[in-house]
Amino acid sequence: MKLVVDNGGGELKAARVTDEIDYKEANLDVNPVVLPHCTAKSRAEKKFFVADGLDTAVDLASLYIRRPHERGYIVNWDVEQDVWQRMCHKDVLGIKPAETSLLVTESLFTPNEMRDNLDEFVFEELGFNKYCCASSPLLALADHKCWDPSSGLSRTGCGVMVDSGFSFTHIVPFYEGRIVHKACRRIDVGGKVMTNLLKETLSSRQWNMMDETILVNAIKERLSFVSQDLERDLTRAKQRGRTNDIRRLYSLPTSNTPGVAGQDRLGHVIEGDEAAARSSASPMKRQKVEEGQGAASGKGAQRLEEECVLEVSNERFTIPEVLFTPRMIGLHQSGIPLAIQSSVRHFDPPMHPLMYSTVLLVGGNALIPGFHARMLAEVRSLAPSDLHVSVPQGPQPANLSAWRGGMRLVGAGALEGAWVTKQEYEEKGHQICRSRFKEIENIVCQLQAT
Repeated sequence: MKLVVDNGGGELKAARVTDEIDYKEANLDVNPVVLPHCTAKSRAEKKFFVADGLDTAVDLASLYIRRPHERGYIVNWDVEQDVWQRMCHKDVLGIKPAETSLLVTESLFTPNEMRDNLDEFVFEELGFNKYCCASSPLLALADHKCWDPSSGLSRTGCGVMVDSGFSFTHIVPFYEGRIVHKACRRIDVGGKVMTNLLKETLSSRQWNMMDETILVNAIKERLSFVSQDLERDLTRAKQRGRTNDIRRLYSLPTSNTPGVAGQDRLGHVIEGDEAAARSSASPMKRQKVEEGQGAASGKGAQRLEEECVLEVSNERFTIPEVLFTPRMIGLHQSGIPLAIQSSVRHFDPPMHPLMYSTVLLVGGNALIPGFHARMLAEVRSLAPSDLHVSVPQGPQPANLSAWRGGMRLVGAGALEGAWVTKQEYEEKGHQICRSRFKEIENIVCQLQAT
């Protein structure tokens, strides 16, 4: 049995590799199991939740969440072990590590000490039979080559990848199919920073949301978009009544909704006629009368229920704006477009046309509406006018690019020379892992010629 795991900071994506699927097809018709990459302890219920166990938590505000990753790197191996044991459980994937070969992702620039810890974790703690580890951008490149073999990045091996996820954003340039590490750029802004910023913003303006990490993250994912014209959208967000097409009303879960399956557990966006009727006033609290049935008498009764309505206006686009202007939160780093320009300038000018020929967007933040259009406009404005700039729409969803690339490589049998067995690890230690895993870059390069 073979298993591919994208070990992301926010979510863990995993699936078995089966023989029924053609992994060379452009559209990979398979979906992974997606688990929250965290554990949580409830202060109210006195319970402990692991990964998808959070779905059973009643009071989300009482959860103390612990994650194994810090700034994109694994630092809490106890939490990591809890999540992986849940993933292997018969109720999730039903994996027996002793009979399984594992391909797992790692972040760029992971120190060798942390890589050694991962080796020990996989072989000694979990007991996998075989193991292979590759950086997320390399696997995302393998996915892109199968999806669009005619792109500049696929044909020449030259281009730039923007990997924007939960913990950080990496600008990763490729030259002849290999990562040029000296030209890589890191921006310490990702989904976690944006969720925390939205919590602070909403708490200062309306409700105290500082303990509502899961709820605020859901609001961010459902309502955020990237502005194409910041000044124009700020003006639109100041309008009153129905002329304000930016503002959205979000019904927060009340005491009667926790534990309900589906979106109601995290509230919902108020849409349609109801939103239009409320748009002129939009009070934060309302009383609504609902028809109900009397439990004892059987007669119709009216139940008074308090509804909490959150108004989200310019927060919808000012929060994602930190990806383009980190200085707005006091972070003295370039935004994504300027970081791309800085990365390309590492190369000699004759190489610039090849680097701008493909700017590939992957990671969870690439799913934000408007992100692709804004990136194309910004990079086009920074690049020389005589150069062609292409920001292709890759396979969706973009947050599964690394996982899909891993599935393609394992399913096609391309990694046969890169696996390390448990016996080899016990005999030769970490060094064999470091040397074997370097071969993955050569393997991905060879995909270019096929």
